[in-house]
Amino acid sequence: GKSGEVFFLDGAICDARFGDLRGDNAFYRMMKVTEGDFVLDPTRPPSDRIINASTETLLLEAMRRIDEGLV
Repeated sequence: GKSGEVFFLDGAICDARFGDLRGDNAFYRMMKVTEGDFVLDPTRPPSDRIINASTETLLLEAMRRIDEGLV
């Protein structure tokens, strides 16, 4: 029942929101979701750069956290 958003700036993830979470923790929790609907809105700009890690780093950390049961 939660909704999430991932924002991109210059092709890189710069912010994420999921429920009451924001930033990298929101991204990590979203990576655990296995079902849902996806909508792309290229007209909605990000508010701020909250996430500074590379996309690769975010994905690896999300998989580690999921594997270790931390999210």
